Amino acid sequence: MIITYHWKNTGDANTTFGELAMDLQVYQSGIGLNKTYLHSRGGSSIEGYKTQSDDIKIAKGEESDATIAYQLDDATGDLYVVANQATRYHEGIVSAFKAPTSGTQYEQVQPDDIAPAPKAAEAEKRKMKRISSYSGDALVSIDDVTTGPDDYQGRHTIIVTITWVNQSEANEPLSNAAKLTVTQDGSQLEMNYYTEPPLPQGYENMSFSRSVQPGVLAKATVSYVVEDPGQPVKVRLSSTYGSNDMATKKMTPRKVE
Repeated sequence: MIITYHWKNTGDANTTFGELAMDLQVYQSGIGLNKTYLHSRGGSSIEGYKTQSDDIKIAKGEESDATIAYQLDDATGDLYVVANQATRYHEGIVSAFKAPTSGTQYEQVQPDDIAPAPKAAEAEKRKMKRISSYSGDALVSIDDVTTGPDDYQGRHTIIVTITWVNQSEANEPLSNAAKLTVTQDGSQLEMNYYTEPPLPQGYENMSFSRSVQPGVLAKATVSYVVEDPGQPVKVRLSSTYGSNDMATKKMTPRKVE
């Protein structure tokens, strides 16, 4: 999915859109989408998309378009778009887009015209542990540890699944509130990234650092390299700063074929 941001340089110096608006977030059902980069096949251009258009400098008074691509979670879901200034913490520009009922063009609407993101139920939140931090608060639950595919070096991997709720007043990723540490026999495990499709079922890249709207229930999956996937691992979520809050669980990775 491609979003076009139209902008004008009202400053005195040449600048880029990326320097002006570094915080660009797109949400579906309250969950932030990952940015991506599109590459054409056979050298043909992609309609409505220009690579690195947010890095093009323009002079004072000039206008330009920046096109950013995002990975869709749901082709039928509406979009909530936020563009924040690089030097500000409050929301800059907010817009919304209705998913197309036919074709590929989304309809731009007012934010109040799309359904609000579903909030976590109180019964779900009561099962979770609070992690308080200077950057944001979260409710967390360490749900599962499963085996993953071997990496390109032939090393074994596991996948940790966490359910969480953003308890702060701002859009935040889980990584702002909590630090994730996984150990086996007292040794800290190395984080792993899957780069070759297909990704393991239920695994989402960068989900630990994906921004989530307040009150929304989300899942985060993180992969680690492990010496012996048949032995228990200890998973710990601790506050990034500001409290001694912690959630821990010791589990033997569940084997997934």
